[in-house]
Amino acid sequence: MKKINKIVISLGCLTTIITSCEPEFNQPLEDTPIAEDIVQSSGDADFSKFIALGASITAGYSDGALFIDGQDVAFPKLIAEQMQAAGGGTFTTPYMNDNIGGFAGVYEDEDNTIPTFASRFVYNFAAGVPERINNTPANDITASIAGNYSNIGIPGAKSFHALATGYGNLEAVTLGLANPYFARMATSSTASMLEDVTSQNPTFVSVWLGGNDILSYASYGGLGVYQDSPLVSPSEYGDQDITNPLQYQGIMQAVVSNLVVAGANGVVLNIPSVTDLPFFTAVNHDVIPMDAATATATNTAYEAYNAGLLAMQTNGFIDADEVEKRTINFEASTSNAVVITDESLTDLTAYGLPSMRQATSEDSMLLTASSIIGTLKDDTDPTSVYGVGEPLGDEFVLTADEQELVTMATESYNTILEDLVANYDGIMLFDANTIVSELKESGINYGEGMLYGVIGSAFSLDGIHLTPRGNAVFANKMIEAINDYFGSTLQDVDPTIYNTGTLK
Repeated sequence: MKKINKIVISLGCLTTIITSCEPEFNQPLEDTPIAEDIVQSSGDADFSKFIALGASITAGYSDGALFIDGQDVAFPKLIAEQMQAAGGGTFTTPYMNDNIGGFAGVYEDEDNTIPTFASRFVYNFAAGVPERINNTPANDITASIAGNYSNIGIPGAKSFHALATGYGNLEAVTLGLANPYFARMATSSTASMLEDVTSQNPTFVSVWLGGNDILSYASYGGLGVYQDSPLVSPSEYGDQDITNPLQYQGIMQAVVSNLVVAGANGVVLNIPSVTDLPFFTAVNHDVIPMDAATATATNTAYEAYNAGLLAMQTNGFIDADEVEKRTINFEASTSNAVVITDESLTDLTAYGLPSMRQATSEDSMLLTASSIIGTLKDDTDPTSVYGVGEPLGDEFVLTADEQELVTMATESYNTILEDLVANYDGIMLFDANTIVSELKESGINYGEGMLYGVIGSAFSLDGIHLTPRGNAVFANKMIEAINDYFGSTLQDVDPTIYNTGTLK
């Protein structure tokens, strides 16, 4: 099996977040009265055995980690609680051992094949920044709580991992060959995620797979490749590669058909545009303040680079458009664009000209860039400021060209899912993509307030996963869709009793 190093996004130390909006962190509101004696019906569905198959959001991952309180408000669990009034059974969760998150006793070998698992973020209100909990987690990476669980959401899982036998082999975890989140709960060392669902004969399922097939590429600044050949096995993929759409189609066909054979109805969720997430929108590209003297000195330092570009144009290596794109210039302003690495530029390194330029509004600065912009690469060299004298590495920026690949993959996956679901009675498609887009563009009114697609409202401190209230509103959107399709009368979750963040 392919090594799965870096299966969970590590957000680093977010000590200098540069955001376009401040976190909201609304605390829980007063409980609202719940109507009594409402008869809830399952309609044409059977909720007696509900199982959720997916990745980190399904699991309840948030604030950069998986922990008990997050698992308790995972959207499938909130939906399952509403199903219980309509014949739903017990929904079981493979709980972590604490509210710290991460694993104890994790080491990293010289080949970097063993992932590290950090603790969760909390928001230090006094300092105005998120920070990791500085406690040792109580979760042993080599311990097992094997059993049949209703929530089979596995952080880091891609679509093809759902079919992979050995993905939950506990003995292979410390070799970087298996996923510790699945290994701790898998029914056996050879079971696949899908097998651990179908073996329980579910009557209703939710399936959300494919987000990580794109997110792993995007969240590392496009370091991987778009796998354009269906002849390449996913076992040969790099960790940050985008799964080929035809491969994805075959995988999802296998997943859904096996669930139907097992007797399940349910919901397949489509893939949101990951670049709508705050991880890709919270950090602005033009955040470098500079006075006149510093701008003059910086521009002087770039004179040789800019002159070299003109020489390359004269000699026919690049055209005028690329010269303009690559020319670096700072002004006396609070909003200079950061300098970034762009590997799509013509390679002029043989002539001493690195592939760098200043960012534009079309580039997406990743949330991880917030911890490095404005810091020194070399503490002894005051000119080595990241984003000024030292370009941000490709892993901190998703360029417009890379975003096009993300969009292309997302649209292909969602067309595949729409066509696939149309072939099965009792399997509906839930448009998660529209929900995430609505959060970003306008926010969602949940009756007692608005939820927005920013950190501290719908999204947690990692900029990707939902807050408790975000999970509640998302669950309600799914409940509404389930009721419409199956004729059920499930009641809404009350979002006001869930918060939007944890303060230190």
